[in-house]
Amino acid sequence: MIIGEPFAVKGVGHITDAWYPKFLAYQESAREIAKEFGAILIPYQKVFDNAQKNAPGAYWAADGVHPTLAGAQMMASAWMDCIK
Repeated sequence: MIIGEPFAVKGVGHITDAWYPKFLAYQESAREIAKEFGAILIPYQKVFDNAQKNAPGAYWAADGVHPTLAGAQMMASAWMDCIK
């Protein structure tokens, strides 16, 4: 089983501090489920956070949640890295 961590790009679209801490609880739940079932967890939040060092958040997810083509390619690469 593979679980993709929920992610959001803060400051893009409607992603504001109002999303938190509830959103952090969703991420924690994904980590707990992955641990409980021995699943692979893809740390998408970390992937998107690191990507913003190279390009603005809107480049990766135009509305802060749904990935652009570049964001989707980055997610696919992270997925491949996790299953190797």
